[in-house]
Amino acid sequence: MRKIGPYSAEQVPSYDRLVAATTPARQLSLAPLSNLIAPACDAYDQASPDVHTRVAIALADGEKDALIDAFENRTAGMNRLLAAMTSSLPSRHADLCPYCTLDSNPDLDHYLPKEEFPEFALHGRNLIYICATCNRKKSKFYKAAPGGERLFIHPAFEPTSLQSVLSVTLKYRHRAVAAKYEIDINASISEAEKDQLKRHFNRLGLSQRYGTRAQNSLTALKEDLAQHDEATVRRTLDHKIQGSLVGEPINGWYTALYRAVDADREATVTWLLDD
Repeated sequence: MRKIGPYSAEQVPSYDRLVAATTPARQLSLAPLSNLIAPACDAYDQASPDVHTRVAIALADGEKDALIDAFENRTAGMNRLLAAMTSSLPSRHADLCPYCTLDSNPDLDHYLPKEEFPEFALHGRNLIYICATCNRKKSKFYKAAPGGERLFIHPAFEPTSLQSVLSVTLKYRHRAVAAKYEIDINASISEAEKDQLKRHFNRLGLSQRYGTRAQNSLTALKEDLAQHDEATVRRTLDHKIQGSLVGEPINGWYTALYRAVDADREATVTWLLDD
C-alpha cells in the first residue's frame, strides 16, 4: 500500500477538454452533458477521499453508455491528456500498484465504478493505476454492506502516516517459514483509518498475498545461503535489512518483512543455518 498523492491540478483534464479530444460523433452526445458532469466532479473533489458518500446523478441510459464508451474507446488525444496527468505524480515507485505495492500497474481503474457512476467515467481524479490482481479483486465494489463504509484506501490521500502501518509475525519451521501480515495496532494513525486500512487489506487479500511473497523470498534466501558459514549468513542478512530501508515503499511487504527479521534476527540466523 502506498500513498501516491494528488495529481497536479494543472494536469487534470477537465470534462470539456477530454470531450474535445474524443471523436466528433461522441462530442455530439457528450458535450451537452457538461452542465451536469462538471458540478458532479467538483462535488467528488470536495468529498475526497470519502467519495463513497456520493449519489449517482440522473442520466439516461444512452448518456451513461456514451460516457462509458468514451472511456473504453479513448482516442490518442484523450490518452495523451491522461498520461500527462498520471505523469505529474512523483516518479518514486511509480511502477508499483498503489493498492498493494506487489505488482506493476498497467490498468487505469475507476475508484468509483463507471458502471454505477458514469458521470465520473471521464473524471481524472477518479482514475488510479492498479495492477491486474487488485483490479480483479476490487471489481465494481467500493463500499461495504450493510454499513456503507468505504472499502478501499484512496491512494491520492492514504495511508496518511509517514511510518509503516504493517506488522509481520514470523514463525520458523525446519525448512519453511510462515509470515503473517496485519495492520499494526500501534500505527500512528487514527482508529478510523486503521479500520479503513483493515477493510482494504482484507478485501484485497493482502495478508495472504504478502505472506506468500515473503515466504518465497525467505525460502529462496535460505537455499542461496545453504552451505555458507555463519559469518556469511550474518553479513547477508545485515545487507538485506539495510537494503530494505532504501528505495522500498514504507508500507510495502519487503520493508515490513525485514523490519520483523531485524526484530528477531537471531531466530532468523538460526533458521537460515539449519540444515
